[in-house]
Amino acid sequence: RINSSLERVCDSLKDAGRRPEWGCDFGCGVGLWLPMLAQVCRRIAALDISRSLLDVARRTVGMDDTRITYRAVDLANVDLRRLALGQPMDWDGFDLAVCANVLISPDEVTVLSLLDRLCGCIRSEGFILLLVPAVESVQLVRKKLAKLAKTPRSTALQLTPSGPLASLRLP
Repeated sequence: RINSSLERVCDSLKDAGRRPEWGCDFGCGVGLWLPMLAQVCRRIAALDISRSLLDVARRTVGMDDTRITYRAVDLANVDLRRLALGQPMDWDGFDLAVCANVLISPDEVTVLSLLDRLCGCIRSEGFILLLVPAVESVQLVRKKLAKLAKTPRSTALQLTPSGPLASLRLP
């Protein structure tokens, strides 16, 4: 399902004549979503805690794609705005992010920290495609998004749930 949802978001961006400057695979693992992000984004950040999975992702995509920056980071604790990705000093976040099966921790504090980091690195009017792997994580995501929807930045927050898959557009 996330594949078709990502395709729809990518197609919508293409149809609108928008080519996102920055895409991010937040917890990229073996790089499954990187080729699709590469079709629409000028630059991509492939982020994962595992160096060995990042090596697999490099081979999956092809090591010669210089538009993709691979970084091994602890997603729950990194300041993504300070991460050296080659972005300009006035960088205001990612335009499009995919986060699939990352929010799997049994620890609520870790899941909420991951969500904070993810939502905090998306630029205004950016998109997040979020695949939530467990019922407990779905409940935490709903709780966090309910709080986010009450903030001034999120007056036009759109959440499209599809089972455990949600597409989030930030105003």
